[in-house]
Amino acid sequence: MARRVNEMGYDVTVITHPENRLQSERFGHYRVYYGEGLGGSARYSMGNFWFWGPESLRRPFERVLRDMTCEVRRTPESVMSNLDIEFEEASEDVGLEPEHMPKSVHFDLCDGCGECLECPRNAKWVPQDELPEGVSVLRDECIRFEFSGGKATAIVLRSQTVELETDDIVVLCAGCPGTPRLLERSGIDADGPLFVDAYIHVVSDLEAEPGIQMPIIVDMGEYILSPHRTSAYEGKYSIMVKIADELSGNVISGEKPISVREIELFTEGCAVAGEIISRMGGRVRAVTEPSGAHPGGTLSDRVDNRYALEGYDNVYVVDANVLPEPLGKPPIGVILAMAEDFCDKLRRSG
Repeated sequence: MARRVNEMGYDVTVITHPENRLQSERFGHYRVYYGEGLGGSARYSMGNFWFWGPESLRRPFERVLRDMTCEVRRTPESVMSNLDIEFEEASEDVGLEPEHMPKSVHFDLCDGCGECLECPRNAKWVPQDELPEGVSVLRDECIRFEFSGGKATAIVLRSQTVELETDDIVVLCAGCPGTPRLLERSGIDADGPLFVDAYIHVVSDLEAEPGIQMPIIVDMGEYILSPHRTSAYEGKYSIMVKIADELSGNVISGEKPISVREIELFTEGCAVAGEIISRMGGRVRAVTEPSGAHPGGTLSDRVDNRYALEGYDNVYVVDANVLPEPLGKPPIGVILAMAEDFCDKLRRSG
């Protein structure tokens, strides 16, 4: 987004947390993971990149694909483990339709080591790859905004206060929980319900092998299955069950209950994963407690179709918080499509 706005002739400053770090905290029944710093949570993704969002964003997504500095491709077998290939075959044996995961990865640099969280070979695309030289980056902690007459007039940082000019706009993309917490500190109610794209791991007794993470996806509609290691059971092959959880609880209180429907989806996903593991010649050893990695949804009813925050002339929100419902699937492609859509509308508005 910074690149696109810069190309329109705007002076752009990205204010980002001074540290790049992966954080986690508990929201009710779920431990939720998110990234802070330049690139946000996408910096710590598995490189999964496809479109599972509303049809209104499909064309913006296609433009993103054409213009990225990394070609999005289906994961080749050359970076998979032998067990991943067995997973694909076993899934077909039980009547499912596995697909190779689309990824924003330079596969010519990837050796399938499996350390995708912080790729040691720089094979994984990250958002800062798109940052042009003309964009300024200010590393500081954002404390709050100051408002007057329905407009943001200043950004209060840890080390300084940035006064805004009359024509300046502020685009919030601190993700969840960052954006709603920043708004609350600024005196704006942002306690809407959230989703966390909840997941569990079904852990087998099979010994894991090196291979790229989440190389294959089995889309079951309300949940997906994908091979993915868990640090709770290092060295064991495991299958992630990721569901589209319900909007509930809120960031400010730290609540996030688990619903009956979510339990039913996890139970169904466990059974299917267990059948796949059995077909692979293994047994289920454990199931991890529920976690989340793509929180959002908290401001979906607080922005208009231009992403403008209700009641404020120069404040926009373009991150997972404005998604109206959980995807239950990797969201980076959809979020970038939203950013492209925002830039289109900004350009048309003059």
